[in-house]
Amino acid sequence: MKGFNTEKLFDLSGEIYKAFCDIPETTLSEYYKPFSWLPHITLGKTLDKVQMQKAFQTMQENFIPFTARFGEIGLAKVNPHEDVAKFTLL
Repeated sequence: MKGFNTEKLFDLSGEIYKAFCDIPETTLSEYYKPFSWLPHITLGKTLDKVQMQKAFQTMQENFIPFTARFGEIGLAKVNPHEDVAKFTLL
């Protein structure tokens, strides 16, 4: 994903916020407003309680910083998790 950096992600988050903020039936968390959102990876979003506990323990025991490339960004509902849309990044 050449050339897709953190600045472009912040710009994209602002565009997404503008696209959804005026839809009456849409609620946007304070954490997803421009300059409040941080690029991140969600791990284990569909794990049950036992799986999540095991995954958390494994991450605590084995975590090391890493560099990653990503190919898509998604929008989701939470509690329970439901993917709303996924967008491929160029």
